[in-house]
Amino acid sequence: MRDPGAGAPSLAPDSQVRVRLIKMTHPDVEYDAVVIGDDGVHVVVRGPWAEEEARDLGFVRFEPGDVFTEHYWRDRWYSIKEVRDPGGVLKGWYCDVTRPVRVEDGLLVSEDLELDLWASADGHIVLRLDEDEFAASGVALTDPVAATRALDALAELERLARTDFAGIHLQAPMASRQAVRVLLFDEADRVLLVRFWDGGRSWWCTPGGGIEPGETDEAAARREIREELGSESVELGRCIWTRRHIGVFRGRPFDQSERIYFGRVASFEPRPTPMALREHCSDDLRWWTLDELSDASDEFAPRRLPTLARDIVHAGPPERP
Repeated sequence: MRDPGAGAPSLAPDSQVRVRLIKMTHPDVEYDAVVIGDDGVHVVVRGPWAEEEARDLGFVRFEPGDVFTEHYWRDRWYSIKEVRDPGGVLKGWYCDVTRPVRVEDGLLVSEDLELDLWASADGHIVLRLDEDEFAASGVALTDPVAATRALDALAELERLARTDFAGIHLQAPMASRQAVRVLLFDEADRVLLVRFWDGGRSWWCTPGGGIEPGETDEAAARREIREELGSESVELGRCIWTRRHIGVFRGRPFDQSERIYFGRVASFEPRPTPMALREHCSDDLRWWTLDELSDASDEFAPRRLPTLARDIVHAGPPERP
């Protein structure tokens, strides 16, 4: 038997791809995703919730910031989409009955056959969906072979869902790294923070980033401050907090261990390097007073950052993290 992936163009890991979902009775849907892997048969991509507004389906609510890790096959009549919230918590799996996926002209093309299935993260809910739309589509008359394959695929998805998709590798690789950050105060006890964006969601955190091989914490902290903020004259103190953060950022799951240091510097206007400007614009770097932090409705990381910063100013850096 001919390998279904033989001769088919493969997608390179970490490349961008445009996903096109061809609908039978609804408008087609397109969105961008990042390729996680493609072995010639099984294609895995990841991207954020593609709509600007939340959608409440009753059994699950999809919202901006949710991340979909989507599994397609060139030899199967379905796709399986793992759904996680912005913090990386699994919501469940949304499964589409489709024709086998194909790659053409830089697009990942999936033809939907109306039938869907939802499986909750705890396994308690497994729902067949849109069977009425499938019946109304007329595919049983226009393409009886496809209709039979679609019904068989739905039955297979239900069996898989009731065994937590046993036998199907649905785990995508998770990046793990060590990072260092600096809680940086000026002479007026203002705090300098950096804003990050992921789709429509944003949050403020302390400057810093990953530790490169062979770097000490101090060397990494000074390099990150130089690149992100343009400052060479930071007085670094001791490590005041440690934090482990597991989540999803721009479509990729991560596991990051952070050490946050106390720092002092004379007030200055941040001047990020051109490399840093790829991540942040000038509006994403600003000084905050303690009162501004307390009154803000913005999101911070860690969430208690306004309270923790005030405690540092009033009581001084802790002896131990």
